[in-house]
Amino acid sequence: MGDNIILIHSKNSRERSEWTVRKPSESMRDMANWVLKAKERKVSDVGNCLLGGKKLVDDKPENVSWHAMQPGNNTYAIFDTFAGNDGRGAHLNAKVAAALVENAPEILEGFSAETIQKINILASK
Repeated sequence: MGDNIILIHSKNSRERSEWTVRKPSESMRDMANWVLKAKERKVSDVGNCLLGGKKLVDDKPENVSWHAMQPGNNTYAIFDTFAGNDGRGAHLNAKVAAALVENAPEILEGFSAETIQKINILASK
């Protein structure tokens, strides 16, 4: 991975902004990010699908971390990290993604599997 670095913005315990430089972590090199927009009257269905998804990834060694978030009223996001691209590929072809794809036409607006962002992590803490 070379000497790639990234600036990370965070707040310390006294709520002051800090900028730090980090080098890549060997345990977490790749991530996937997927923003999902729930159809009207399907918001709770999307939330429940994601809550159930956590159970499916709990015992998956390829997932270093998995997060389901709700940044808006009808907007959700999945952010997960992996030790490498092989783990990310296996995860994106596994049960959670399959469950979302199967239910997507009914519960998501403008769904497309191509909206999954495959991102290489340059640095982490």
